[in-house]
Amino acid sequence: MARVADWWFRGIGEPMVTRAFALMLEDSRLRAATVSQLGTVTGRDLSDVRWFVAERIQEDGARADLVGLDANSRPRVVIEAKFNAYLTPKQVRSYLDDQERLIGDAFIDRALVLLMPTSRVAEAENVLRHVRSERTSEGLSPHAAGTGVLSWDAWIDQWELAVDDLPKTPDSIAADLVQLRAVCRALGGVVVPPFNSDTGAEWRQRESELANVVAEATKLLMPPGSIAADFPLQKRDARFRPFRWVPSGYPAPNSWMAVGLAGEFADEGSAPIWVRYDATHPEWPTLRTRIMTSALGASARHDHGNPWVPLVINPELPGPALIDDLVRQAESLRRLARE
Repeated sequence: MARVADWWFRGIGEPMVTRAFALMLEDSRLRAATVSQLGTVTGRDLSDVRWFVAERIQEDGARADLVGLDANSRPRVVIEAKFNAYLTPKQVRSYLDDQERLIGDAFIDRALVLLMPTSRVAEAENVLRHVRSERTSEGLSPHAAGTGVLSWDAWIDQWELAVDDLPKTPDSIAADLVQLRAVCRALGGVVVPPFNSDTGAEWRQRESELANVVAEATKLLMPPGSIAADFPLQKRDARFRPFRWVPSGYPAPNSWMAVGLAGEFADEGSAPIWVRYDATHPEWPTLRTRIMTSALGASARHDHGNPWVPLVINPELPGPALIDDLVRQAESLRRLARE
């Protein structure tokens, strides 16, 4: 399952694993262990939770991944699960607001938990802090719910302890958990942990992660309405792979730039991800002047007959935040081209 997840489930990983977790929670031992763990993480008494449902639809149309309900079908605990998808304060606040509305009574304990890859735990904690500060700045009282963050591994660790005394046969719950943990780790591997400040020094050890970053960032740079098959990743260039052609922003037909992984430059200790322009394009002299007179010009270079501009990897940013930042830098180059 992990091998399949590593290449085929990436686009549907979160809903697939969410459904798997919901099925596992039908077991009374696993359900009791989960309720106890969630209560400990959030500081709330959740012992009244009777069952869990997957992808419960709220009044505003949002879908909570897993919801633990009490005997009166009240959402006592809401769980939002992520691998590489975005997590926003707006989304979290929507779940908390819906929970407040449905429960009402402030004396009834309730909770919200964010379930994340280990590399995104700190990011999720920051989102929760942001939601709390938003409420404060708006003069509103805090949500009554306790909140917390768990990693996928920590959740499955608790399940393994709960069934440790059961037989470990091929069709046992223990065997199911081995498969489930492997799938979660494979899907969590799509999320890139932060790099250190000297990216070039570690790029060989993390080349596959950087290739994933290039693939995901360049998808966001494709023309609106296009699909990845329209602009496939290129892998035949010995010096620059993978890379993807995307619009350069210059207002002329067939004006492109390539965004990809330049191993030769990374081996020198430079940035691993670069934008490469086609120097034969008739409009290149104009664009070159704009780039070289901007803040980006100091780090630009001309090698193998092409102009190159690096995209800086912020060592403090993991996963989607890192990809967003690289896209932002590429978009700044596009703006220069449009001026």
